[in-house]
Amino acid sequence: IGKLTGVTVTLHQSRHNQKDKSHWHYAKEISGGGLFLDVGCHMLDLVEFFVGKIENPTGRAFLSINDQRVEDNVRGFWDHTLIEPDSGACRRIGGSCVFNFTSGGPRRDELEIVGTQGSLTISCFDAQPAQLKLDTAETVIELPGDHPDTVQQPMIQLVTQDILAKQRQRVERVPVDTDNINAADDEAQLDPNVFLCSGGSAARTSVAMDRLLGRETWHDDYIIESSPNC
Repeated sequence: IGKLTGVTVTLHQSRHNQKDKSHWHYAKEISGGGLFLDVGCHMLDLVEFFVGKIENPTGRAFLSINDQRVEDNVRGFWDHTLIEPDSGACRRIGGSCVFNFTSGGPRRDELEIVGTQGSLTISCFDAQPAQLKLDTAETVIELPGDHPDTVQQPMIQLVTQDILAKQRQRVERVPVDTDNINAADDEAQLDPNVFLCSGGSAARTSVAMDRLLGRETWHDDYIIESSPNC
């Protein structure tokens, strides 16, 4: 798709039609905020994976329908610093997001990466094939792919084997290198070096979400509410 020039994240869902708002998604004291914190993190993780670190994120959170205690709309933008592979020169592009959980229109689940020669659109939650659009969208190539059998299992297994390895180190007083586990020792072991996500990327996404909500900490009063006296 040529040189990257921008990235846009869009998620439209009609969660306002749910009658029961007692779920933990709507309890800030448990979840830290609204649905954005539960689902937005996955889309922002993909942004970092495909484009690079999210820098200088800023945004606002809105409660557009007063039927819950947490935000139902989040809108924001950020920067990316790209390094040209040939010259090593730095180049900056922008990213933006719209998370609307009160949409009565069509459901949208899109991460769009735009370049000088085309664009790539993928979904995060829906089973839609990725679309590669070239020549100002005159050429559209669909890239179908099956969802993995499991999503969380590798992460849970890595955490579990790390805990067990440290317990063995403490009980048996033997050194265990948890970053270089030899799969030959146990065929069920996973090698952490083959996975591309990390605690560092998760921490960056967590900070980015707070900034996109327009807050510094969970305790901040960050939601822009509707008022009868506008």
